[in-house]
Amino acid sequence: IQVAEDAAAEREALLRFASMRCGGVVTVASRTGREFFSQLGGRSLPVVAVDPLEATGVDEVRTDRRAGMLAVVSHLHALGTRRLLGAEMSPEGTGYASQRLAALRFAARRFGWPDGAVGHWMSDQGTDMAAGAVLARDA
Repeated sequence: IQVAEDAAAEREALLRFASMRCGGVVTVASRTGREFFSQLGGRSLPVVAVDPLEATGVDEVRTDRRAGMLAVVSHLHALGTRRLLGAEMSPEGTGYASQRLAALRFAARRFGWPDGAVGHWMSDQGTDMAAGAVLARDA
């Protein structure tokens, strides 16, 4: 389950799944904390949290964003890329967007890309429209 709205909507969705007697739940980028997850565990519902935004008290799988973005930049560098746009990523972003952007910039520095080679763009138009606008502007 990944619920983008907020923690309350996520808790509501998790309770619905628990009431359906599902076999277990995997959450992604959960905003729900340890207290709520302990309540779910009390229902004998197996829960695994992938990249939770806070400690959950259940089994967790976490991503190494720095290593992941280094792999991305390494691949793109080998293809000749020397500039990236992180659409819908912001240094002030919520969740992991700001961490991914910082990791992209770290990786770009490791490959000797100039400052400013990794930009970011936020838009209320959506990711594809935001990226398209920047690409058209810089063409």
